[in-house]
Amino acid sequence: MAKSDLFIMIPAHIIDAEQTKIKANNQVIPHGVAARFKKDMDQIFDYEVVDRFAKTCKRHYLGAYTFVVLSDDFDNPVELDTVEVMLFANVIDRIQLAAVTIMVMEYDKDVTVIMDQVSRENIMIRTQCETLALDVFFEKAFGLIKNGEAKMCLVQDACDDVTERIYRLAAETKASNVMKARIMSRKLDFYAKHNLAVYDNSELYASESVVLQLYKDYDKSEQDKITQEVFLVFIIELIVFQISALNRTSKQISDTLITSHNAKLKTVEASRAQFSKTMALWDVNIFRYNTAQTVYNRIAKRFGIDGLLAHYRSNSQMLDDLVHIKNTRSAVRESRILFVIAILLFIGELYQLIKAFIQVITEGGSLVGAIGFFVSGISIVFIIVIIVLIYFLRRRKP
Repeated sequence: MAKSDLFIMIPAHIIDAEQTKIKANNQVIPHGVAARFKKDMDQIFDYEVVDRFAKTCKRHYLGAYTFVVLSDDFDNPVELDTVEVMLFANVIDRIQLAAVTIMVMEYDKDVTVIMDQVSRENIMIRTQCETLALDVFFEKAFGLIKNGEAKMCLVQDACDDVTERIYRLAAETKASNVMKARIMSRKLDFYAKHNLAVYDNSELYASESVVLQLYKDYDKSEQDKITQEVFLVFIIELIVFQISALNRTSKQISDTLITSHNAKLKTVEASRAQFSKTMALWDVNIFRYNTAQTVYNRIAKRFGIDGLLAHYRSNSQMLDDLVHIKNTRSAVRESRILFVIAILLFIGELYQLIKAFIQVITEGGSLVGAIGFFVSGISIVFIIVIIVLIYFLRRRKP
């Protein structure tokens, strides 16, 4: 079976603001293919991306681990294989976002079994001490929170079999113990036949979660292949950063909407301030070359970035509406309280005014004193009328 290089790319954000766990892994020095990948990725960022963004990123090598390959049985998955993988995290310190890459090099078995496992979000990582689910491993080892579905970049030799391309783009395996039927999908058939490449050294196909690159001349050493592959990987990494930014803020807004009693103006301001810090990710002039921009546009469209952005905007608008409603209700309550206070003041002052007036008449008090009391009463009444008018005006606000 032809060898495959698979890059599993996962959106995440950092809960450890000091990044102590990630920085501790800087003591792990990459060698061989890992060192080449890190070097080439850093170089292509500098070469393809404008400085104002490239300089905000810091790439970390997180070490080599064992990926446990499992069957797709729901109740009792069987361990089919283990493969050594290398982990990297590209981190944007200022906004605490990360794009994590799990690199599988020269896998010589059915790679769709691994891809199917990634689709099921059942990635298991084995360390020297234990085997953990990926999200648990991320948080425990690196202080990272996985906040979205993985995207995959699969690089292989040229493949003329459309059915094989369909299964790779679907990230499903034909060697399934659960699904005995075959894929029949016009959309996937279209994806498998529509070449997105901008260079003639490879064919490029993409679905909602997979980018498939088929090289016409793929018989190279691992390190030489890395130099070719990083061009596509770095573009997908930028999209993963965008997905991470959108998912993080959208989830915070969704959680606030679910617990609507927590919705306040400062919540809206905080979510928008957080997302506004990611604006560099959406800069249309982030790439130095039009070819990179073209590839990015085509893959981002397949990955559904516009849909995620629309979902974020919809949630943000719902939060705005909820906060507006809560503020309106609060204003109405405050106006009612003011109204009650105004009525009480009116009654109290009116009582004092009448009492003083009666005393003037019955006890022969000073007419000047009576006029003073009367003017004072009129002033109080005037203030009360203003308060009442304000109350009714506020009630009429939408």
